[in-house]
Amino acid sequence: MRLSKLLILILVCALPFFGKAQTFEWESQNNIYGGSYVKIQETKFGSFFFIGPNYKNVGCYLLNKVGKPIWIVTPKPYSEMLYDYITTDLGETFFIMGYGYPIRNENLFLKINKDGNFQFEKITVGQKYFPLFLQRSPTGNNIYTTGSTTSYNFNFRPIIEKRSLLTGDTIQKFILQTKEVLSGNKIFKTINGNLILFCKDAGSTSGRWGTLIVDTIGTLLKESYWGSNGVNSYKTELSDVIQRDSNYFLLGDISFRPSDGLYKSGNYIYEFNQQGDSVALHPVNLDNLVYYNLTAISATADKGFILAGDVLLKLDSLYQIEWVKKFRKWTDITSVGQAADGGYYGAGMYFKEAEKAYCIYAFKTDAKGNIDKTEIHPNITIYPNPVVEELTLELPYGQKFELNLYDLQGKKCLSVTNIGSIKMSLKDLNEGIYILSITDENGSILRTEKICKMY
Repeated sequence: MRLSKLLILILVCALPFFGKAQTFEWESQNNIYGGSYVKIQETKFGSFFFIGPNYKNVGCYLLNKVGKPIWIVTPKPYSEMLYDYITTDLGETFFIMGYGYPIRNENLFLKINKDGNFQFEKITVGQKYFPLFLQRSPTGNNIYTTGSTTSYNFNFRPIIEKRSLLTGDTIQKFILQTKEVLSGNKIFKTINGNLILFCKDAGSTSGRWGTLIVDTIGTLLKESYWGSNGVNSYKTELSDVIQRDSNYFLLGDISFRPSDGLYKSGNYIYEFNQQGDSVALHPVNLDNLVYYNLTAISATADKGFILAGDVLLKLDSLYQIEWVKKFRKWTDITSVGQAADGGYYGAGMYFKEAEKAYCIYAFKTDAKGNIDKTEIHPNITIYPNPVVEELTLELPYGQKFELNLYDLQGKKCLSVTNIGSIKMSLKDLNEGIYILSITDENGSILRTEKICKMY
């Protein structure tokens, strides 16, 4: 009996490697405020948590593994934009940053649990700074955020805040007196305990950005700047930054202006070390003169990268393109990652040209970037799996379904016809692996699923 249970558990662990990864596409309601940042991340429960603009009540979403909304919550009505978040426990709690009524310079710091309940909503009113972005790997019960001071004469300076993850309160605040006019964009903690900031040009359109090394009491130790304008120079744009191992990888855009006055654009990945020095510059398909609007980057398990923007693009460990998948027209993905099953997920904005309206768009692909719309019905959820006695199937209301359960020899063990959701009793079946097939009233197969029955 113990051996059979062990074999079943091995099969269950191996299930993601049999067949195709689950895929989906999902859209929010129309009329979402356009041009905004959306961030998504897979949780340890297999669900997908993401944030979007709070205008028109988007706020915080949780989708299940097949793209069905579990809940949506919004912060208080005066919050206008949600920018970034982290989870310190892979999905039990989330810490979110945004801002409220801009004229009053309201900054928001929110804590929400996996059930969609807010633990705190901290608001700072009347302060002239916008700490919008969060450190990716917080330590202890504190977190560092970065942004910039606000100024009517465009004299912006980067700002760092140390906040409590328990209460959301600000513990320390530092304004950095840099040589250039900058806004803090991404912040990480280095191996030796200092902070490294990647900053955008906040005061003009020169295309310059910088890397800053700061200690934890706010002392600026080093500042370096990249990009410029002029003949035989270039303009750069900072899109996204991630940390992998001990280095940092910045996804950027470069526009060259040679002496002939013509611009040549391309996508690049800058690689930085712990001291904020650029150690390598990797072009993305520049030789073929193909330009993509890439805005998000994430590392993959094979030491490559997945990039997204107006396309989904996979790079191998040598920065060579493995494949490119195009989205529908007017789609801009701002967050991307690799799922536990080897596929990829992301979220961003989508403009519906016919309706002249924006919506939030989220997706999950297989390992090759494909979305199989015939394999997974987006409105069918099956749980728990493994199952002991009762299997729950959440099915679209008002539709007729036939559900057949087969053993591995192809023998039909159960057959049920039902309209809408159902609970199937499996307590009389022997333990083992079964195949569940769901068909509609026309006989079309909507879903097949491996089910593990245990005692």
